[in-house]
Amino acid sequence: MEKVLSSLGNRIFLLHNVHDAGPVLFESRWAMSYLCGPLTRAQVRRLQTPTEMLQASPVPVERSEAPLPGPRTNAGVGRLVPKPPVLPPDVTQVFVPPAGRAAQGPLIYRPMLLVSGNGAYSSPRLKLDENLPFTVLWPFSEGPVLVEWESGDQLTEGQVALEKEPRPGAAEFEMPPASVLSGKELARLGREALKWIVRTQRYELFESPSLKMVSAPGETEGQFRIRLQQAAREARDAQVEKLREKYAKRIETLQAQIQRAEIAVEREEQEAKQQKLQTAVSFGATLLGAFMGRKAVQMTSLGRATTAVRGVGRTLRAQEDVTLAERKLADLQEKLKELETEFENEVAALDGKADPASEPLEKIAIRPSAAGTVLQLVALAWVPFQGGDLA
Repeated sequence: MEKVLSSLGNRIFLLHNVHDAGPVLFESRWAMSYLCGPLTRAQVRRLQTPTEMLQASPVPVERSEAPLPGPRTNAGVGRLVPKPPVLPPDVTQVFVPPAGRAAQGPLIYRPMLLVSGNGAYSSPRLKLDENLPFTVLWPFSEGPVLVEWESGDQLTEGQVALEKEPRPGAAEFEMPPASVLSGKELARLGREALKWIVRTQRYELFESPSLKMVSAPGETEGQFRIRLQQAAREARDAQVEKLREKYAKRIETLQAQIQRAEIAVEREEQEAKQQKLQTAVSFGATLLGAFMGRKAVQMTSLGRATTAVRGVGRTLRAQEDVTLAERKLADLQEKLKELETEFENEVAALDGKADPASEPLEKIAIRPSAAGTVLQLVALAWVPFQGGDLA
């Protein structure tokens, strides 16, 4: 009976008369039709009610709603049949395989709209040129709108292993809406689906504001952060090397000045020691001459005394030279210490920058190109359910 109903042509009707032995096919003219319009879901369910139940009902039944033997019904999911209905040749159908969990009862295959193809994403600035596959499922709506596009569910790569036949085993099939049993209607839905994909789908990339880096196509956030950490270490090492080169000449200059200052301090200390010794000798000779009496006090003794006095002045000046040399050395050492501290502070500032492991990443959303996005399959998909959940 299902095959007969699904293969009815234009102006061909099936009549079931309780007074006849069986259903009768008849053809009407284009001019008029004495039959009512499309049946509602409630009328279809009533037609499928077993004859015995109708006979036991106290409510009189109109002849036009006489029951036909058929499969049982399931409330909320529409009429169920034991085999997939025969579809027109221009309607492509596919079967989504079950996920593989243990069966807890018969499967119910529900019809859905399936669209698959490739989305073209390109961005010269980001050096992006990718064609990414997509497969989206939409359930058919019971309302006036056949497909609610916002209810689409994109399948993952592992779920797209479509099959041409249902898996063997106990299963029932929910009848699809009559309007989708047409290649033209399915093609129209495919065009609408393509518009929805171009309008709503986005290809997201991650961007690091601190490093000015963008994730590669297909790279996860975790993988991108690992690459950012490596890049941050390399950038930090390169910047530290630049700082070393920047401070190296200044540090070398100060170190050379400190070395010369240390030599100068040693020289001044040696000269001061020699001057002290010479002054002491002069004073000793003068005192010795004084102890030898008046006869020995001559011009030589007076000259020695004068020389000794002058030696004291030279000793004091030599000591001042040592103090100045030591002060200059201390100043140079302090400058070197300040320069090294400045270098260490700049290195610490590099270490204090944003950590790529915890840095907030920005997202770049790229729309697919309408011209480059193509559909490869528009089909009526049979999706397995079990106990109300996706199998």
